[in-house]
Formats: sequence, structure tokens, C-alpha cells
Amino acid sequence: AKKLYEAILNVFSKNKRAQKELDALNNKNQVNEILSPPKGIIDQLISHYNCGNYLFVVEKAEALTKQYPKSFLIWNILGVTSSVLGKKDIAVNSYKKCISANPNYPDAYSNMGLALHDQSKFDEAIEVYKKAISLNPNYVEAYSNMGLTLKAQGKLDEAKQAYKKAISLNPNYAEAHSYIGNILKEQSKFNEAIYEYKKALSINPNYAEAYNNLGSALKDQGEFEEAIISYKKALSINPNYVDAHYNMGNVLRHKGLLEEAIQSYQKAISLKLDFVDAYSNMGNVFKDQDRLEEAIEAYQKAISLNPNYAEAYSNMGNILKDKGKLEEAIKLYNKCISINPDYAKAYNNLGSAFHDQGKLDQAIMSYNKAISLDPNYAEAHHNLSFSLLSSDKIKEGLDE
Repeated sequence: AKKLYEAILNVFSKNKRAQKELDALNNKNQVNEILSPPKGIIDQLISHYNCGNYLFVVEKAEALTKQYPKSFLIWNILGVTSSVLGKKDIAVNSYKKCISANPNYPDAYSNMGLALHDQSKFDEAIEVYKKAISLNPNYVEAYSNMGLTLKAQGKLDEAKQAYKKAISLNPNYAEAHSYIGNILKEQSKFNEAIYEYKKALSINPNYAEAYNNLGSALKDQGEFEEAIISYKKALSINPNYVDAHYNMGNVLRHKGLLEEAIQSYQKAISLKLDFVDAYSNMGNVFKDQDRLEEAIEAYQKAISLNPNYAEAYSNMGNILKDKGKLEEAIKLYNKCISINPDYAKAYNNLGSAFHDQGKLDQAIMSYNKAISLDPNYAEAHHNLSFSLLSSDKIKEGLDE
């Protein structure tokens, strides 16, 4: 526009309208220079972000917000980077500053929704996603992000519709297919889930997360060999994919490949030092190998990382029970139950310890509690019948 007005003035030097418009443009550029830093600085921040230099980006962006407090782009960059570093409160505040500077910037609303989601403020997140979509009805990522939050709320059908809307706007949106697969897997619709994961992979053959999710669906169907192939594919794309190493360990244990399973868990732990589930499951494998001291050490590590990790107390109790340390085992089972009163396995294990002590009435009560929590718990029914028969309650035991 400036070039056109300048060209007009070169020919018609007294054209008042062209001069007025040119002056307005020059004034606008001056205001923009005051409100926002040069494009090169923005590009530099984005480059450092893409290289993973998050601390540098935060430090630089915070300094720039003092110099350019009305630059919505700087506030958005600060929000995104703070969110990556786990500083969710700072992220949300940055997005609010961004929106204050530019109320019509949909990215800020969608990004703020993700930060609110991570704070479990799901209703607030949904509202800002809706605002982003009202500003940009074709905002694919906002629909997808809203799907993630709806899923976290347990609104699976609504989440599925949000993902489908994203796909209708972008048929090649692989992530949405994978997310739909996750919902279907959660609903035990494994064949449909597998179809969605494969659809995602047909769009993006280098989508490591889809291979990992596909492996989990195949494992749940008992197709262990195919699951291992999927996990290996995920790891060939991303050798440091923590969840894929962990999931590989789980399926290798199912196949009885215990040493290989331990190696997978150890790799996952080396990449994520506080991976509680990996320590606990590795303890289970050590127990399978009768390496009981190593198993106890793994469970203790899990508990040190998460003192409320109920399953580790129960599993450690099982080892002590097998070693004949019944009182110690019972304390661990009770600790587990105090953390998770609905953990049926712990009641079943507690019943077994009471049975071994000859406290049959207490064993029967524990088994009945396990069955009330899980009516289809076959082992608890079997153990209950055995305790009933041992206590001379023959008819009840036979009925059980």
C-alpha cells in the first residue's frame, strides 16, 4: 500500500488523499514498532524453542514483556514455553496478558485451554476452547484439544464428536484418529480402536505414539507378537519413548520373557527416573523369578517415589506372606487398603494371610469384601470356599 501511494505521489505530488493515507500508514508502523519487537527477535525465540532451549526462551521473553508489554506474540510464546516447563500458573497468566493485548487471537485461548486442562480445571478449559472456535470455526487443533479435555471428564461420546469434527475439517489429521482409537480401546472396542490407529499410521507412518497405542490394543486382545512388533516400530522411530519401553516390558512379561522384560523396565526408568509403575512391575518380574530381595527393593523404591502407591504395598505383602512373615504382610495389606479402600486384590491377599494364621472368620470377611467389590473375582470365590470348608461351614463352601 505504501509503495502504491508513493507511486501516486511521484506523479501527482499534490494528491491530498494519497498523502493522508501514506501518513496514516507511517504512523501505524510506528505504533506497531512500539507494541511489538522486530520480527527477527520473534523468529529467534521460536528457533530456540524448537531447539528445546526453553529456559533461555522464558528468560528472554520475560525481559521482552517489560519492554513490549502489549506484544501479544511475546506473551503467547512465554505462555507456551512456561507450560512446557510445567509452570502452569505462569502460563495461564501469560495467556491472559496475551488476550488482553489481542482479544481476537484464537491461539491464546486454545493454548490456555491446554494449561487449564493440565491443572484439572476442565470446565474452564472447555469454555476457552469454545472461545477459540468462535473466533476461528475451522480451528482443528482447538476441537482436538477440547476432545482431550472432554475425555478427561469421562464424556467419551462428546470427546469422540470433537475429534470427528477435527477430522471433518482436516481428513489428514492423524492425531485425531489416534485419540478416537484411545477412546475405543478404553471402551474395549479393540477392533475399532486398531482400525483408527492404523488409519492414523496410514496418514503419518512415523507416528510413534500411534504405534505404541496400537501395541497396547493388540496386547489387550492377547496378540502379543503383533504388539511387540508395534512397540519395536515405535522405538525405531523414537528410541527414547519411555511408555513404549514400559509397555514392551509388560508384554514381554506376559510371554514369559522375564529378563527381556526387566531390561525394558530398566530402560524406561533410565529415561524417567521417577517412573513408579516401572519399578513396581519390575518388582513383579523379580518375584516371578524368585528374586525376592530384589523385588522388595523395587517395591520400596516405588513407595519412596509415591508413598500412596497402594499396589506396591500389596505386592510387597505377598512376598512377606510367602516367606511366612504374616504379621508384616497383614500390616502392608492394611496400609494398601487405607490408601485404596476399593482395592479388591488387597482384601483377597489379606484373607489369604488370615487363613494361613488360622483366623478363618477374618479370612472369610476379607474374601467377602473382595467379592463385594468385584463380584467376578474368581480367585476370591475359590479362596472363600476353601476357608468356609476349613471352618466346617460345609454347605456355604459348597454353594460358593
